Amino acid sequence: MSKEAPTVHEVFLASGKSMEERSALERQFFARVALTNGTFKTTYPNRLDDINEAFYPHLVRLADRPIRIMDVGASSGISTSEWYKYLSRSGVDCDITGSDLTVYASLLTFRFTSRVAALVDSKGNIVHFDLFGTGYPRQPTRKLLRPNTLRTLAAKALFRAAMMIDGNLSSVKAGRTTPQHGFVLKYQPIALLSRSFACNDRLRMIEDDLCAENEGALCQAFDVIRAANILNLVYFPIDLIGRMLATLKGRLKEDGVLIVVRTLASGENNASIFRLISSRFVLIERFGKGSEIEHIVTDS
Repeated sequence: MSKEAPTVHEVFLASGKSMEERSALERQFFARVALTNGTFKTTYPNRLDDINEAFYPHLVRLADRPIRIMDVGASSGISTSEWYKYLSRSGVDCDITGSDLTVYASLLTFRFTSRVAALVDSKGNIVHFDLFGTGYPRQPTRKLLRPNTLRTLAAKALFRAAMMIDGNLSSVKAGRTTPQHGFVLKYQPIALLSRSFACNDRLRMIEDDLCAENEGALCQAFDVIRAANILNLVYFPIDLIGRMLATLKGRLKEDGVLIVVRTLASGENNASIFRLISSRFVLIERFGKGSEIEHIVTDS
């Protein structure tokens, strides 16, 4: 096993690892899971601790209890879980919904070998490969004729053909826990969450597309929304970020709070916090240099 390229089995199905080993495996694995919107599920513990502390005073001023919070682009749920624990320890009655584009997936392996596997999202898109004990991202990151690229392209073609033979068994049902068997493939449900994430009646994770129309249950449902490392100009053009902001605005209550965070490669966090006043986002505080999309938010 290479800790720089762990497999799905090593991260989610193997036992006997210490908490430190699991954390290291998860960090390496999620950084190599490429979603269909062009983002990666990069995440690691304590990434947003300073943000939690800095913006805490704005949360405790909110009148409603429990404070209803949404954490979008939450990846494996590590930072969402840490936020929930921080607020709970601080005596804040809160209810947090984390969300990400892909939470529920299936690990596909051939019936005759488990050495070649693909991780598939709920729409049948391959997001990661396990090939002979090494994990590979969905999108080739090397030049076309490099061995790793050719290997992943060949694996993609092979799994696509097998999925066509098996038909709709490749679809993923949220919360499904029972493996299935097709003519060619075996399907093992996988929740792409850190093992440290524990759902309860006040903490949950859902699949969520910020470019889709809001579901009724999400409209004006939240006092606070955090968008950490998702509304990044390196990921999306300005018009698409504006569309996502419109989605988030529709989920906030009047006088609700929006927190936008960007973590640099150095680990430094820059963030801005806004309040929704008369359907407009108003800047109320910066952390570090502030968000790179501050002007887009206030103009939205």
